[in-house]
Amino acid sequence: MKTRTSRLKCFPTCQQSRISTVFTRCYASTTFKNLPQSGKRPIPGGEETQKLLEQGKELVDATVEKRKRHAATSWEKGALQQRKAMEDAQQRYLQRPLAPKSQERLGFEASAIEEVGFEGLSPSMVLQDSTRPRPGAFVELRRNAAVFHGVLISESAKGNLVKINALTQRGEIWSHNPDDILISIPNFIPLHLINRINTTDGEVSEEDALARLKVIKELNDLEETITKLEKRYVPVVSELYRRTISQNPTEWSRTS
Repeated sequence: MKTRTSRLKCFPTCQQSRISTVFTRCYASTTFKNLPQSGKRPIPGGEETQKLLEQGKELVDATVEKRKRHAATSWEKGALQQRKAMEDAQQRYLQRPLAPKSQERLGFEASAIEEVGFEGLSPSMVLQDSTRPRPGAFVELRRNAAVFHGVLISESAKGNLVKINALTQRGEIWSHNPDDILISIPNFIPLHLINRINTTDGEVSEEDALARLKVIKELNDLEETITKLEKRYVPVVSELYRRTISQNPTEWSRTS
């Protein structure tokens, strides 16, 4: 602690000496308490140096970890905000009035083939067919060379014909024939979520739009999983023929 003597001129001499003594004691107790009599700070030894290095490393690691957590938290908040904004935009897109049909849907409906009904069967008997997928199932629809993925929402009987309504990744309800389904996965979406979706082309309510968004998310997640599996296994499968073919073109090869 230091002070200027000019500020102490207004004090009597005895008080100046007392203040000087207090300052000297405080300075000595705080600065030179742990120093040797020579007044020089000792050089740390090997163990002390190693301990100081470890403490410094721990402080640096703690600071870096704290910054990483802060950056991760900031990124997660930004990602959540961006995802929320995208979901709100998708919800407004699904709820827009008089939404026009997409080009995929127009092409799908234009390529429809007239289906032959079941003669002699009532509509209720037609709907009781247990071989068809049930609501909530994942379905892959194929017409000509076009492939579409969706979730079966409901089925209805028109005379002795069966029409199936499926929700696609674009949030549209497509009506198609049972023969259009090539692949199905049962119980892909729970029924309580399916029941919130309206199968008509009219105005979409908020509850309906939120349910469609959840189904679309499940479809997109499945698409992403399929893409990852394709990248992993397609190169291996494409090499099977070359690896297992017989060296002699007139003989069969055998694998085990």
